[in-house]
Amino acid sequence: MALATYSDLVAAISVWSHRSSDAGFIANIPLVITLAESRMQMDLQVRQLEQSVLYGTAATVQAIVAPSDLNQVRAVTLLNSVNNSRDLQFMTAGRLQETWGTVQTGEPVNYSLVGSNILLGPIPDSVYSITLDYFSNIAGLTPTNATNAVLTAYPDLYLHACLLFAAQYSVNVDMTVALEALYQADVTRINANNWAQMGTMTMEVGRWA
Repeated sequence: MALATYSDLVAAISVWSHRSSDAGFIANIPLVITLAESRMQMDLQVRQLEQSVLYGTAATVQAIVAPSDLNQVRAVTLLNSVNNSRDLQFMTAGRLQETWGTVQTGEPVNYSLVGSNILLGPIPDSVYSITLDYFSNIAGLTPTNATNAVLTAYPDLYLHACLLFAAQYSVNVDMTVALEALYQADVTRINANNWAQMGTMTMEVGRWA
């Protein structure tokens, strides 16, 4: 059985769960997929989800708008007027305000995530180039969004994650335990392979809420 599209995944979930004739179960497969994607989004750190965006700051403007698909920051890098680059260091919003206040300006050295914004500290005193490297959210599968990069690269993980939540739906404790172990083994193997390919990674403690 091919496993390349949303329809393929729906069919595989019903077959592997041995619930192909259960209308109630079939009706809840979209929710099973959504829950599986939410779990994978918390656990995966893979190059298929890597994104990079370049910003130009404005003098005296502290906030830059974060990408709508931001899940977890890898690094925030500043390039100044003499082409020197360095990574900005993460601070909580409270710590950023305590350290830099609300009026101090200069070349930013820290950042924080607040709402849909990235706040810089101190507030930029000029125009700087800021590169944000991050892991994006998984583009959820639907009948109109038939595939995504994670399904293409890791169809086994996708199916195992879905079957895990299908087992929970069915209140099958033994199968839930077995699938949880299988899912965690998949994630460990996939993340380890990607870390080796991506090299040393700078990861921040917070995820995008």
